[in-house]
Amino acid sequence: MKIMKFRSMVVLGSMGLLMFSCENLITDSTVSPEDSAAAVNAVNAANAELEVLITDMINTMDNLDSFNVDTIQSALDFSAAYNGYESALALDPNNTQANFGSAMTGLLQVTNNADFKDLVDRWETYFSDNIPFVSDLPTTTLGRRGYGMPTTIQGLPAMASMHILAAPLNFAKVATGDIPQMSELQAIIESDFIPIVSTSLQRLEVVEGDSNFVFTITGAMQGDTTASNLELDLTEVYTVDMALRVVNTLLRTAVAYNMDVATHDSAGMVNALNQSSDFLTLRTNGANNLQTAISDARTAITKAELALDFLEAETDDQSNDLITTSGNPADEIQDVRSTLSDIQEGLNGPIWVYWEVWHEEYSDGQWLEWTTTDSLHLNPSRLFEAPIQDLKSMLPVYSVSTGLDTLTSFTNEQIPIFFSTDSLIWPEYPNSPQGWGGNANISAYYYQDIYADDYSLSVNFYWNSVTVYVDRFEDLDFSGYPPPIEQLGNFLLDQIQQLQAQNNEYESLSFYWYGQMYIGQPFELSGSAYLEREYPDQLLTYPILTWDQDTYTAWKAAWPDPTFNGIFPDWDIEAFMAFIGMTEADWQKVLDPKTGF
Repeated sequence: MKIMKFRSMVVLGSMGLLMFSCENLITDSTVSPEDSAAAVNAVNAANAELEVLITDMINTMDNLDSFNVDTIQSALDFSAAYNGYESALALDPNNTQANFGSAMTGLLQVTNNADFKDLVDRWETYFSDNIPFVSDLPTTTLGRRGYGMPTTIQGLPAMASMHILAAPLNFAKVATGDIPQMSELQAIIESDFIPIVSTSLQRLEVVEGDSNFVFTITGAMQGDTTASNLELDLTEVYTVDMALRVVNTLLRTAVAYNMDVATHDSAGMVNALNQSSDFLTLRTNGANNLQTAISDARTAITKAELALDFLEAETDDQSNDLITTSGNPADEIQDVRSTLSDIQEGLNGPIWVYWEVWHEEYSDGQWLEWTTTDSLHLNPSRLFEAPIQDLKSMLPVYSVSTGLDTLTSFTNEQIPIFFSTDSLIWPEYPNSPQGWGGNANISAYYYQDIYADDYSLSVNFYWNSVTVYVDRFEDLDFSGYPPPIEQLGNFLLDQIQQLQAQNNEYESLSFYWYGQMYIGQPFELSGSAYLEREYPDQLLTYPILTWDQDTYTAWKAAWPDPTFNGIFPDWDIEAFMAFIGMTEADWQKVLDPKTGF
C-alpha cells in the first residue's frame, strides 16, 4: 500500500528528532482582481520554469561522472522558479499555489548562498588533503613493504623511531593550514538556513488554510514528459510541513553548542577538551534555540497527525495522489498514530525505553542462548528545556594529554615460487596399496591467518583418475609418503617458514603451486605466493584523560550529577556505575583508549 510511503516519511522524519513553531503569515486581504489574475499568470510561468529546471537537473545528474560540488550546486539552482513564485506573492499574498511553490523552491536557495558556497569550497579543499588529528607516516626509509615492522606503536623497533619523531612536523603542517571552523557553518545556519526554512513553513501555513488546495506535479516536473500528472493535496502539504520542522529542529540543535577546534593537532585537542575551554559549552543563544527546537518537534507531530486526518477523510479518486490509501489501511494508520504518540510522549517528559539483551554460554558441551529485557528511564526533553551549560562539566575534574596510535592499511603482494630437483625421479609404484604410479599433475595450496592462528597445507596429486589428498593441519608431517612427495612437502614447509620469518607483519599468507611429475624424469613446480600485509600507514592523535582523583571511591564521589541534569532521572551514582559496567577492579586513574579503560 502507498500508505507505507507516508508511514516511512513520518517515522523517519519524526525519529530524526523534532520541529518548528512558526508565526502566522499576515496577508493582505484587499487584493485587486487584476493583481489576482496577474498572480495566477506569474504562477503558471514559474511552473513552466520549474519544469525546465527539473529536466535540466535530472540530465545533469545522469551525466555526472564524479562528485563535483559546483556542478551539483548549479543543478540545484531553482532561483528562476523561486523568483517567479515570489513575484506572484507580491501581487497576491493569498495565492496558495505561489505560497507552495515558494516554500519548496526557496529551500534550495541556500545552496547558492555565496558564503555557503565559499565555506563548502574551503571544506572540500581542506578535507581532501587532511584528516583531523591524523598524520601520514614517512615512507622513504623503510618503504611501503616494511618487512618485519610491527603493527602497533608498542612494538616499533628503534629503527622506526623516525616515524614518531617526524609526526609532530607533519601535524604542524596541518595545524598551519586554513582550517574551517564549525562556528562559520553555525553562523550561516543562523543567518540563512533557519530563516529560509522558517519562511517556507510560513508559506505552508497559508496553504494549509485552504482545504481544497491541489498542486499538480506534471510529467515534466517528474523528469518524464510522458508520465501521468500527480496531485499534491493537504496530506502531502502537512507531511512536507512535518519534515521541514524536523530539519528546523536539527538546525537549531546544531547551533546550540560551541564546537570549534582551533587546530587539528595535539595542541588543538588539548585546548578543546580542557575543562576550562569553550568547546561543548552553550552558545549565547543556545538555550533559546534548544527551547524552540523541542517546540518545533512537538508541532511536527501535530502536523503528522493532521496529515493522517486529511488522508482518512479523503473521498475523491486517489489514483493520482502521491500518498494514497487502498484496501483497509486502518490498521496501518493506527500503527503510525501509535508511533507518533510514543514520540510525543518522549518529547513531553520521562519515558521508559526497553531493549533486548542477547546472552550465550557454553555449558556441558553445547552453547546456550537466551535473551533478557532491559530498560532505562529517560527524559530527553531535559536536553532542550534545561540544557547543560558545559557538557564537559558533567565529568569529574581531569587533565588532558594526548597519545599516538597507528592506523593501518593493507596491501596484497605476489611472490613467484619455483621448485625443481634433479636428484629425485618420479618412479612407478605398481604394487603400492595407495595406487601410486603414472604421470601426475600436482597442485599445492597453503593458507595461514596469523591473527587467527589458523593454517593449513594441502597437496593434491592427480593421476590414473585417482586423487590423493594430503592434509596436515597440526604438524604438517609428510613422512610415510613416496620420497618425491615427502621431499616436495618438506620444500613447501621450508618455503613457508622462510616467508613467515621474512614477513611477520602479514595478516595472511596463501601459496599456490602447480606442476607435473613424469615417470623417470626429474620434476619441477612453479607458482606464486600471495601475501596480504597490514602495515602502519598513519598516526592518529587521541585524547588521554587523567582523573584528579587517586581512588575509585573518590572518583565515584566526584561525579557532579549522576542524573546528568535530569536526563536519567532515576540514576544515583551506583546505578550509573552499573549501567556503564564500571567496578573498582576496572577503574584506572589514566583513561587511555589504547591501553584500555
